[in-house]
Amino acid sequence: MQKQRSRVVRDVLYGYVKLSALANIIVDTPEFQALRNLRQLGVCHYVFPSANHTRFEHSIGTYHLAGVYLSFLPPMPPEISELVKIAALCHDLGHTAFSHTFDHEIAPKINADPHETRSARLFALLPHNLPSNHVKLVQNLILGIPIAGCPRWWFEIVANSAFEFDVDKADYLSRDAYYIGLPSSLQIERIFSFARVIDDHICFHEKVYLQLYDVFVTRFRMHKEVYRHPVVLSIEIMVTQMMTELAEKHNWREMFAHPTAWRSLHDAKVLDMASDDPELRHLVRKLHTRDLFKRGGQTQVSAVLGFTSSSSKPNPMATLHFYSDQEPDRGVQIAPEKYSVMLPAHSFEIAHLSFQT
Repeated sequence: MQKQRSRVVRDVLYGYVKLSALANIIVDTPEFQALRNLRQLGVCHYVFPSANHTRFEHSIGTYHLAGVYLSFLPPMPPEISELVKIAALCHDLGHTAFSHTFDHEIAPKINADPHETRSARLFALLPHNLPSNHVKLVQNLILGIPIAGCPRWWFEIVANSAFEFDVDKADYLSRDAYYIGLPSSLQIERIFSFARVIDDHICFHEKVYLQLYDVFVTRFRMHKEVYRHPVVLSIEIMVTQMMTELAEKHNWREMFAHPTAWRSLHDAKVLDMASDDPELRHLVRKLHTRDLFKRGGQTQVSAVLGFTSSSSKPNPMATLHFYSDQEPDRGVQIAPEKYSVMLPAHSFEIAHLSFQT
């Protein structure tokens, strides 16, 4: 194992970011470097040309935000704090070509694990020399699954299934808006600064209620205006058709059953494979000449647009816990309509579109 040393890198959002010696070793592995070949927003750059940022820089940004968040939360043992940041750094290791499009459309067909599970498994194979209990902790931090005997709030920092606010979401919403060119008023560090732990959960001062609400409204707007833009969806259908055919012809089921064979699959490689396939190259040509699928056909697409990723999940603003100056040691839930009649109780809508394919 190479000698450990720290390093400073410059990020477009946060300025200089210091990578610890362990983080530096992980960043220089082929597994992490592969994230340079995965665009954070999949095919969105075909519609929003500046959206060319990658999961590599998002992962470093999430690592940085984890450190900022931890500086406002109760002190942890230094080695645990380091592991939380490493989990933030590695949370997207398991992504592959076209990221969420693959996870939603292809992974179920070939029995591939979700990217979070792939991230956790791939982390165990990195040259970090961590003891097995530390590896297990990082894996569970990535998955957001508490471990018996550990404080629950540790698992609300990187992947927070309890109320949907975590450093992953904080970075990607800020970063995506920046690269799309949309103004962002998110006050992430202010939110962090009013976080405290009550009853083993992260709670926030009620004075940042609207700042947290802005995070989820931004998520809704990004899905409605960017991620689920009709032209983006049209292109995703094309890419899904390519990957569906390639998955069968090249036995992706077997490739994704292997611990690491799939990690060389990235966005450009899929397009190259499709270009070399006589039955698929017409789709690549259509994509590059912008001869896209038009609205109004038989191929149906439904998209959840809202504060959460699923219509079955509750409004996260109603699941967050808040404290006040009057009751600083008690966390309570505040439904949006109870906070202000100006805030809606609904947290999602479903868009139904159809395309001619």
